[in-house]
Amino acid sequence: MWRPLPVKTSRPALLVLIAVLILVLSACSQAASGPDAKPGEVPGLTGGGAVGAPERDVDGLPPVPGDDGANFGGGEEQAGEADRSIIRTGEITVEVENVPETVGEVRALAVELDGFISNSFQGEVEEMATLTMRIPADRFDDAIAAIHELDGEVKAEATNEEDVTAVVIDIEARLENLRAAEAEYRELLDRAETVEDILAIQNQLFAVRGEIEAYEAQLEYYTDAVDLATLTVSIIPTPEPVEQATEDFDPAAIAEEAVASLVAFGQWLVSAGIWLLIVGIPALIVFGIVAFVVWKLFRRVRPARPPQPPQAPASEAGTPAE
Repeated sequence: MWRPLPVKTSRPALLVLIAVLILVLSACSQAASGPDAKPGEVPGLTGGGAVGAPERDVDGLPPVPGDDGANFGGGEEQAGEADRSIIRTGEITVEVENVPETVGEVRALAVELDGFISNSFQGEVEEMATLTMRIPADRFDDAIAAIHELDGEVKAEATNEEDVTAVVIDIEARLENLRAAEAEYRELLDRAETVEDILAIQNQLFAVRGEIEAYEAQLEYYTDAVDLATLTVSIIPTPEPVEQATEDFDPAAIAEEAVASLVAFGQWLVSAGIWLLIVGIPALIVFGIVAFVVWKLFRRVRPARPPQPPQAPASEAGTPAE
């Protein structure tokens, strides 16, 4: 349906405005990503993160940025200590006597902390179970403390904190620039006169809208990851004494250790023989020669003893002279 245009703009002037707007949008995007960022990539996203179609993991969410310490657009300098975006994750393994009962306690704990169980796995009644808790970030330490208070023994524990402040600020800056560009394109679309101009502007408008939606999805992912911490709880049953002794006894491993000890002893004997042949025997020969020379010299310098008269037998000495 034809409608009157409020402002009449010549086609060359409209094309010039479109070209200028594209250049301004490219300059803004490069300024937000820093001098080393590649076109169409989001800093800190695994695999490059194309703008129009960002990569997604198995859950359909954008990838989490690597903890490489990069500074995107000076975002870390702009964010205050209280405004930092931290993703908190953790894993904890608990050994208990009753696995199903502990699973129920962990589920109740997630609800008590205003969270929920996002994923769970459990085999048979007495087999191990794994539950993934999503809880408010400010209750993360409370959740770990509550796990320690369960009727069981904590076997392993690991926590991680990833600072994504710079990534969040960078995405927000890109969104601001893209939304401003979208508004400009819409104004140009209202002033377009020919079908060719309308199609050209619509193509640019669709591309900008695709980038906006991609960055909005990434920002939503990071916001959710920052607001809700992730704690994976692995619950394993306490082994019975007989089972524990059976599991610890491994004849094959013992035989391998015995063979290894025998081989080590044989190697030691061979090494000792080699050392004795190459070092020991020559050393003994040298020591024998030196000892013989010293003995000869000692025999020469030692003074000879004067000859002593022969002593008469005791029977003759005791007989009186006639």
